[in-house]
Amino acid sequence: MREVWDRAWNFIKDVIATAWPVIKGLVKTLINNVLTFFATTDWGEVGKNIVRGIGNGLLSMIGWIRDKAAAVAGAALAAAKGFLGIQSPSKAFGELGKFSAMGFGMQFEKSMAGFQPQMALAMSVPAASVSTPSGAGSQGGGQDLDVIYRMLRNLPEDLKRGNRDLIEKLGR
Repeated sequence: MREVWDRAWNFIKDVIATAWPVIKGLVKTLINNVLTFFATTDWGEVGKNIVRGIGNGLLSMIGWIRDKAAAVAGAALAAAKGFLGIQSPSKAFGELGKFSAMGFGMQFEKSMAGFQPQMALAMSVPAASVSTPSGAGSQGGGQDLDVIYRMLRNLPEDLKRGNRDLIEKLGR
């Protein structure tokens, strides 16, 4: 039995002795291949490809994102309509239009209040006593030009600035 054991043990030693250089060579080759791979790889290109991949992935999801955004907007609109008790878009926009027209009218009325004194002054002069600007009487309508001139002349200074040429021409 000792002899069988000795032969088996010698066989194992021979296998290990023969295999060891092969194992060392494989490990060395593996390490060299890994180092070569990392040394020769264009990492800038790898980074670009990663970013391109992410970008392409996002682009492929645009339709999904658009659909989800539309669903969120629709849900928000439905919630707002429910909260405000809006039954019909035409009724809702009708209310908005009514309020817009009222706001326009109120502001128009306020703005016109500043012009009323000048308009009243210009219009208070009887037509017979209005002097015709030079050169206008022969062509008719000079009295109308004088009324316009008086209105423009009595405008607030900030409004006169843009109309100086017209005021001067009418005054001649």
